[in-house]
Amino acid sequence: MQQEEFKKIYAQIQSVDHAENFVGTWNRTDVQSGMPAHIIVTNQDTEGFDFSGEFFYYSHLGCLEGRAYFVSSDIAIYEYQSEYSEDDITQYVVFERTEEGLKVIASDYSGALGFGANVTADGTYIEGEPLYTNATVLEDNFTADEQENMKNMLGDDYDEYFKYIVEYGVLERSQCTLEDGTKADFYEGYIPTMGGYAFELLKCENGDLYFYPEAEEIGWKTNVSGAIDYPAYEVEE
Repeated sequence: MQQEEFKKIYAQIQSVDHAENFVGTWNRTDVQSGMPAHIIVTNQDTEGFDFSGEFFYYSHLGCLEGRAYFVSSDIAIYEYQSEYSEDDITQYVVFERTEEGLKVIASDYSGALGFGANVTADGTYIEGEPLYTNATVLEDNFTADEQENMKNMLGDDYDEYFKYIVEYGVLERSQCTLEDGTKADFYEGYIPTMGGYAFELLKCENGDLYFYPEAEEIGWKTNVSGAIDYPAYEVEE
């Protein structure tokens, strides 16, 4: 939505006697678990409502609070003068009650809001537990036996440097071939904005596992008895 469209919406502010109910705690849904967001709406009357929100992009945070005013029974808008934009541009956040819950669209992603890099308020919000698009990523990529093997291999480092990265961060998979011809799944796991929280993993078709974390203090791990070197491999295009 362009800036002029937000201005046109704001020009329609009016008192609404029977507006939809916006009050509640709203959680952003249908996003990756590293990008949660929460909005609390209170004090609704015929003019509008108060809100406060926290928005995340992994370790980056954005906070916003104010009062949104009705333009119709199901749409309200918040206007603010940015302290973070060089051009001192007026910004807007639109709240719309829909069948799905609460839809939010802001006129700027980060800079003018004072948010951290890549943080946005945009999204669909629901009351109750949100649905994260990567909720089953661990189970989708690793069997129960493979998870147990990883636990045995990594010990105390399993939760922080494997499971946490897989469930909270980004996991990419491709095919590769080891130098001895063994086929394997090649995984890269990482958490954007969090240096040190990354790894590569070779999950071989014969059950061999080779884990190489970015955190140097851990060192590479394997379940292959007697292995002394991390194997060479070639990722398939």
